[in-house]
Amino acid sequence: LKLAKTIFQIRSASSSEQTFLLERASTAAYIAYQRAGNPAEEADALAVLGRAMSDRKLWRPALDSLRLSLDMREVAEVRGQDVLPLWLEGGWSLSVAGRVEEAADMLVAALETVDGRSESVVGHLLLQLARTETLRGDFDAAVGHTLDAEPIFADADDPRGLASTMRIRGDAQARGQARVGPRRWI
Repeated sequence: LKLAKTIFQIRSASSSEQTFLLERASTAAYIAYQRAGNPAEEADALAVLGRAMSDRKLWRPALDSLRLSLDMREVAEVRGQDVLPLWLEGGWSLSVAGRVEEAADMLVAALETVDGRSESVVGHLLLQLARTETLRGDFDAAVGHTLDAEPIFADADDPRGLASTMRIRGDAQARGQARVGPRRWI
């Protein structure tokens, strides 16, 4: 486990070297998990493994490792870490890769964990879900999610978030109208 944590401190000269180091950190954390002598050590190793997977942009394994670590024991490093940005970036990555259904599933799963939070990251999750829904042709749902995001950005005094909300809503409305003809949107 110390090896994995040490590897995170090394600054690489190139992206290929960075990839190599992150792979080694993942391997070291996984070996530490396998060799752990008690649940606390397993939880620590899984937290480090989750960070390594996150840095490698392997979202599902990162989230699974962090979730398992939390289930095993409350690790302060993991408990204090907000995983919503991981879900957001993972959903965006899947959407850009054309894996729209997987992206939508990931973003919906993330939104199920927000527990009434109304921070900007929740608004961005809603917007990314709206983008994804627009891509798959679910225009009504996309408009609905932009309507949910709007008060979050307004309360946070986030003009960039509000502008994105309006742009995404307008795109979904325009695409929906082009598909079914003129329609009144609420």
